[in-house]
Amino acid sequence: MKIKRIVAIPVAIPVKRVGYFSRARRTATLRTIVKIDCDNGIQGIGETRGIHAANIINDKFAVLLKDKEITGPASIRLLCLPETADYGYPDQLVEQSAYAAVDMAIFDCMGKDLNTPLYNLIGGKCRDMARFVAYEYSNDPEESLSDNEIPTHMAKKMLAAQDSTGSKFVEFKVGTNSVMTDIKTVAEVRMALGADSKIGVDANMTWDFDTAEKFIRETLPYNLANIEEPVSDLNSMNKLAKRHGVNISSHCTSADLLTHYKYIDGAVGEPHAEGSVLGCRDLSERLSAIGKRYWFRSVWEAGVSWSAMCHMSVSFPSLRRPMQALINHLKDDLIEEEDYEMLNGGIDVPDRPGLGGNS
Repeated sequence: MKIKRIVAIPVAIPVKRVGYFSRARRTATLRTIVKIDCDNGIQGIGETRGIHAANIINDKFAVLLKDKEITGPASIRLLCLPETADYGYPDQLVEQSAYAAVDMAIFDCMGKDLNTPLYNLIGGKCRDMARFVAYEYSNDPEESLSDNEIPTHMAKKMLAAQDSTGSKFVEFKVGTNSVMTDIKTVAEVRMALGADSKIGVDANMTWDFDTAEKFIRETLPYNLANIEEPVSDLNSMNKLAKRHGVNISSHCTSADLLTHYKYIDGAVGEPHAEGSVLGCRDLSERLSAIGKRYWFRSVWEAGVSWSAMCHMSVSFPSLRRPMQALINHLKDDLIEEEDYEMLNGGIDVPDRPGLGGNS
């Protein structure tokens, strides 16, 4: 099976509701969709974050891979990227993220050619469902809510998210309102959801150490399952986790770094950053080996990336915690199938060949 043509298409997908947090106000998600046509009539689909990736794929990778035999994902990847990224060349990391869409499409081609789902190509199922959290953003300032109204507003939003998705693990943004408002919001959400639901929050490095400590100390009675990036440096995250006995996670996924921070519990990885499906598996195993939980963070992925994340979730033993998900926030997920919809707390990954979807 040879590659005849690779085309990358930049897309902007409107969202159903504004995603407001300390770093941005999202009204659309920007993605790149890749289509690989093979000489046997098979077409594979892939996806990655951002629209900048389209130029990299069309101008570089498509040229390098034209007429190449698909013998496996690793050999194809080496035609486009160095075996290891050089710290002195940050552009390689940008290209690696862009290549993730090509790698995904290669796997889709292989699965369709072999008539087997992706999860069988990456280790086979080790769990029955791909679990996810019900994720929501902070109140949008344009809603003009008062500090007294925000906690009840967010509690209603999180209860609706739990009910609509069936997930008993919810997560939401903090750090855009006053810390006292965030503390009251956690209390209201816990009251609305009850004791059985797990609650996580994500501050996106908004707080200084003292503010983060106040939030953690005041929310201890509400038994938060995870606090993501309360401050901007690993040393302070580690100190807060040790002092208060809470689960703190970081977007840092380097096992070499995190091994020095004993009390940081989790590493939240961007599923395209490793540039390959198997790279995500290897990373999850390295982190597990040093006692860190690893799960996927959502980057406003559409249906192609979401389906790949679901296949990885049921295949990688070290992906134990439910992954973040925002696909239900998009007006169009770009796939025809409905069995990747966020219902019943998890995805029963279909056994159709490849990624199991049509874009």
